[in-house]
Amino acid sequence: MSIQKETVGLEVQINKIITTLLLLSLLITGCSKKTPTGEDENKTGQKASLIAVGDNIMHQLLLDEANDGNAYDFSSYYGNIAQYIQGYDLACVNQETILGGESLRYRGYPLFNTPDQIAYDLKDVGFNVFSAATNHSYDLGFAAIQNSVKVFKEIKDVSYLGVYDNEDDYNSVTTVTKNGLTFALLNYTQLSNQTIDVTYSVDRFDETKMKRDIENAKEISDFIIVFAHWGLEYGSEVTDFQKKYATFFNEQGVDVVIGAHTHVVQPVEWLESDGHKTLVAYGLGNFVHGMMEEETQLGMMLSLEFEKNDGVKSITNTKVIPIVNHYRIRSLGDAYGTRYGFTAYRLKDYTDDLAAQHGLNGYEGITIDASRMRTRITNVIGNSIDIEM
Repeated sequence: MSIQKETVGLEVQINKIITTLLLLSLLITGCSKKTPTGEDENKTGQKASLIAVGDNIMHQLLLDEANDGNAYDFSSYYGNIAQYIQGYDLACVNQETILGGESLRYRGYPLFNTPDQIAYDLKDVGFNVFSAATNHSYDLGFAAIQNSVKVFKEIKDVSYLGVYDNEDDYNSVTTVTKNGLTFALLNYTQLSNQTIDVTYSVDRFDETKMKRDIENAKEISDFIIVFAHWGLEYGSEVTDFQKKYATFFNEQGVDVVIGAHTHVVQPVEWLESDGHKTLVAYGLGNFVHGMMEEETQLGMMLSLEFEKNDGVKSITNTKVIPIVNHYRIRSLGDAYGTRYGFTAYRLKDYTDDLAAQHGLNGYEGITIDASRMRTRITNVIGNSIDIEM
């Protein structure tokens, strides 16, 4: 009996010790402060890269060329640029045109409907962030938006921004985490070509909502990126609207603003308010498209890195990489109807021989000249950011 009592007493003491250790462990854990993303504030060396391109616009002849009669394949359009997209943590594209589904008939301008396959081909290129709040978002109404959202939800590891099939998502902030850094991704459009009758389906420039989104984003992210569809089409000058809201985003605490819609390149600058700096790329111009204005053939990619060291955040290695939209024309007599061979090149890879083959040469007095493009991009960007060309 004595041995049994001693054994029971020993077990009680051991249980007391285990309980005490568990309580101490919980107290220590509870006192440890974490960032909103769960990363230690003092963790060093966190870094993530971003590249962004402008408007990807699928005009009718691009649809026709991608269609072999049985299926669509857009991959050839991006073959000359894909290697410069891959390898970035965040690769962003403004998917200007909605993916409305075959039942609404695939078509180009003015009421666009792009086949679902474009989403898969762009993902294969390396893109994983798609901004979709544009003036063309509502071209074919809410049903088209529902299909587009459904397509992108079925693709793993991509973020589709600015359009929604339900109110909960409209009132939420999209985040993505790369290398321990969490990014809040917001997307707003200044304009819509059609009346939007489902109010939660497209994110527009609404100061009340934008303030709320940004405040929510601060609680759950390290960096905030806004994709802004704004400005005046074919205008390289920054509009008063763009200036107003670039300042607004800076004052609200946004880190990067990436602009689209103008179809031509616009300036890049740093804004600062109360010690907070915001990089604003007002307009990246076009990516791949079928437009016929000379100035729309020149676009650019924005490249940068986000860093966080000992809780201090920074944006480094910022640069723009000019790109050229390229296609051929079979007959200048029917230049609009005979464009083909759509693709894009980096300007630094765009030789005089390639420029001489551009279909717009001779059309309405146009001459495609790589050296003139270099001069134009320098004049627009100036010395505010490095230019790789």
